[in-house]
Amino acid sequence: MGDDVSSLGDLWAKIQGLFEDTNSRIDSCKTDLEIRITSVEAKLLELKTDCSVSVKQVSERLDETRNDLYAVSNQLDRLERAHDLILNGVPFSQNEDLQVLFRMIAAKLAYNPANTPIVSLKRLSKQAITVGTSPPILCQFAIRNERIELYGRYLRSRNLTLRDVGFESNNRIFLNENLTPQAREVRSEALKLKKQGHLHQVYSRDGIVCVRSAAGADPVGVFSTGQLLASCKKPLS
Repeated sequence: MGDDVSSLGDLWAKIQGLFEDTNSRIDSCKTDLEIRITSVEAKLLELKTDCSVSVKQVSERLDETRNDLYAVSNQLDRLERAHDLILNGVPFSQNEDLQVLFRMIAAKLAYNPANTPIVSLKRLSKQAITVGTSPPILCQFAIRNERIELYGRYLRSRNLTLRDVGFESNNRIFLNENLTPQAREVRSEALKLKKQGHLHQVYSRDGIVCVRSAAGADPVGVFSTGQLLASCKKPLS
């Protein structure tokens, strides 16, 4: 009986030893697995960080490329309009002769008739033009320097009226640069801000809208409404 108990005890001890050895191996494997998992997680985190940085860099480069392409496109658009001026405020009349009208404007701006710039003229309208309406007149100069000279003379006087072109009216007529669609949008917003007292002066030069925040301030060329708002002399309410 004693021998049987002793044998069972030895067997149980051996079984316990096997369990302890197995548990030890399991713990060892678990520890090793945790170390490997931690290492994998660290590498994944590093990879994620690298990918995030790479994606951010790619995104920034794409934005830079997009902005560069837009700037080039906008510059080309301005160059296409560099020979142009837009005349506003002249009512359409039957049998009008735009060349005669232009020569009258040139005379008002102190041009010798023999030196009147060569220019192509046409009304801009998507619909049929009716008497009394005033679609703008596109003035396309053969020589860009002549366009610059005439526009400079106009800016120095800013004193053209309908009476100067044969109408019985003192209403003003206006010469402006032929701006790109975005520049027109910027100019329109700038004029609103000027009317509200946020800007001192708004004008365009070579197709670029320029603003002065206050009298005596340096002019700033603006290319977007966001940049325009940043140019205001006081915060917008």
